[in-house]
Amino acid sequence: MLREDRSEAVVSRHLVPIAMKIAALTLLTLLPLAACRAADAGTEAHTVRYLVAQGEYKDALRQAHDAWLLAPDDAAAEEDYRFASVALLLERGRRATFEDHDEQALKDFEQALELAPDSHEAQSWVYKTRTKLSDRWYRLARDRHASDRLFDAADAYEKALDYDSDNMDALQGLYRVGMQLAHREGLAKDYYNEGLEALRDVKLEIARSRFDYADKYSTEEDSRGESRAAKRRREVDTALAQRFVASALDLEEQGYFAAARGEYRIALTRDPDNRAAKEGYARMQNEAQVLEVYKAGEMAIRRGEFDNAVEILQAGRSQTAVQQDRFDELLGEIDDLRTKAAYEQGLNYEHDFRLNEAAQVYRDILAERDFYEDVRARLTSVEELIAQVEELYASLDGLEGEELEATLTKIELLWPEYRDVEQRLESLRAER
Repeated sequence: MLREDRSEAVVSRHLVPIAMKIAALTLLTLLPLAACRAADAGTEAHTVRYLVAQGEYKDALRQAHDAWLLAPDDAAAEEDYRFASVALLLERGRRATFEDHDEQALKDFEQALELAPDSHEAQSWVYKTRTKLSDRWYRLARDRHASDRLFDAADAYEKALDYDSDNMDALQGLYRVGMQLAHREGLAKDYYNEGLEALRDVKLEIARSRFDYADKYSTEEDSRGESRAAKRRREVDTALAQRFVASALDLEEQGYFAAARGEYRIALTRDPDNRAAKEGYARMQNEAQVLEVYKAGEMAIRRGEFDNAVEILQAGRSQTAVQQDRFDELLGEIDDLRTKAAYEQGLNYEHDFRLNEAAQVYRDILAERDFYEDVRARLTSVEELIAQVEELYASLDGLEGEELEATLTKIELLWPEYRDVEQRLESLRAER
């Protein structure tokens, strides 16, 4: 195996057990030690610490790994192995983030932080990378929002909040999307009044930021190491979450599932442990998806694809516990719509003098229903006309001259495109 590949494999195979086994030391404390060792005698020129100081991270990890395998209970070997692992992860993460591969960079930085929880460098890189990802998703959400792609914008705002729950721009953007979705789904004036009241929650957000700021400089802590400001901030978060949950429940009850999902998501950014918000968000994720299935079924009906519509709607109905009545109502309408479409097709066939096709459509309708519009009367009329024309056509044998022309003309008046009537009339008239 190549040395580089071997180093990568070593990281993947041994980082977790090493992290669980060794004590977490600060990387920034250890790096100066490496520089000091590099200044020692020539025998130190190839130590793990020296190699890290020279930027030879993979060689350092390979050497540390080999040494640890020879003496797995040696504390110094274990420490060197952890040190080299953290250094390589940080370097690999830095390269990834400079190339804008931030998701992979974050994985490396978080893995490094897991190995060295007290490392200020790892903490800083994790924070910067999460902030960068949050900003990137926020910019994408803002562009989608500006393009009126509200559902896509909501997803992107949520992604931004996943990386940084304190991203106020994303939080406010998600709130605005929820308000727009609610408006477009036909909320009544009462909801707008409730929305105006909810806007006053911005005061709570301001209060939260002030408590957060005070907490950073507070020196007073209780027995659990928590400041008074931190307690107040938590109370504000709890109050915010409860308000958004209440709003979401109201929206959910009215059937505005997409808007409710946004409210639950905002509640979770304020209080991640709010059980009602967790359950509501999961529930609305499903119901919002089910609603899209319902709309797909409606579209299939408008295109006249009734069998496909039934299949879509039955699948959607099986996925919901609260929208089944909506699906049942539309499924119940399909039979009427299908019959109506068939009836209109029968009328078209009649006007196009495709009488046999019209008669078959009417028979099919009556096979499904005892009565629909004037189908039975139309079928009787069409069948009588067909029989009359066929009888007249059969009587043509042996007729000649004016008598033949008169019978053909009569057939033409009843059914202009019947068999060869037009051609025979043209031939007779041409002979005169």
